[in-house]
Parts: sequence; structure tokens; C-alpha cells
Amino acid sequence: MSESLAALRDEMFDIMQRMRQHRAMPPLPDGITRGEMNTLMMCAMLEKRGEVARPGAIATCTHATPGAVSQTLKALEEKGYIMRTRTQGDSRAVRISLTDAGHELEDAGRRMHDERLMDMLAYIGEDDAREFVRIMGRMLQFNEEHPWGKPASADGAQAEKGGTPCA
Repeated sequence: MSESLAALRDEMFDIMQRMRQHRAMPPLPDGITRGEMNTLMMCAMLEKRGEVARPGAIATCTHATPGAVSQTLKALEEKGYIMRTRTQGDSRAVRISLTDAGHELEDAGRRMHDERLMDMLAYIGEDDAREFVRIMGRMLQFNEEHPWGKPASADGAQAEKGGTPCA
């Protein structure tokens, strides 16, 4: 690897680390945690795509352990934001649905998140935003074509293309 590419790699890692440290989250209502909001947003995304929101899919998409997701779902249910129901025919399978209050909270969070993203795009300007999207598309193409490019499944194994609920 050339010195200039190594320097770019180091700069990229530094910027990515700083971005993670400064990751913004809309102000949360009293009594709602970041994990709970992320879980609500993931449930809503799965619902909007016509998919069944299940604890395992939520754990995979939010990069949380099944135990942590179970505790989050319990808290959200107690607060009236979700309902958990057993799937007909398989009493072990659980379906997560947002209540009206859950949809209202998720909608407010999504609007604030989208507003911040629009502010960021306006800040960097349309030309840089288009260039950023182009470059991210190229990076995605590399990842998809690279031998390591298959997304990981919930158990950490390599999944078949399109096999992840988070796509």
C-alpha cells in the first residue's frame, strides 16, 4: 500500500471514529431511551416494508443481543408503545406491532432525524452531497463484489444476498 493511501486510510478511520463519537440523536421524550427509540424506528421500518417485526430481526438490525432486545421490548410494551402477539401456528414466534402511541413517537423521531439530515445536506451543498452519494455507491459496489461482501445473518454466519431484514 502506498504511503498516500495509508495516510488516507488513517484519516478516514479518524473521521469515522469522530463521527461515531458525535452521533446525534433527536431529543428524546422523558422516559424513552435511545435503544427504545431505535427499536421503535426499526419496527416501523419493517412494518412499512410489509414485513413482520420479530425480536430476532430487531436484534440483527440494531446490533443488539436478543436479551437486550427482549428487555427493550418489555419496557416499550409497559409504556404502551408496542404490542407483542404470538403467531398463529407457532406459539414460540412473536410479532411486534406499534400501537398508535408508538407510531406517533416514531413519526416524531423520524421527522426530526430527517430534518437533521436535510440540514446536513444543505450544509455540505448539493454538489458535495451528490459526490458523497456517488462515492458511497462505489464503496457499496466494492463490498458487494468482494469475497467478504455477503451480509452477516443473526448468528454471525454469512447470509445469502438479500437475506438480511435490515437491507
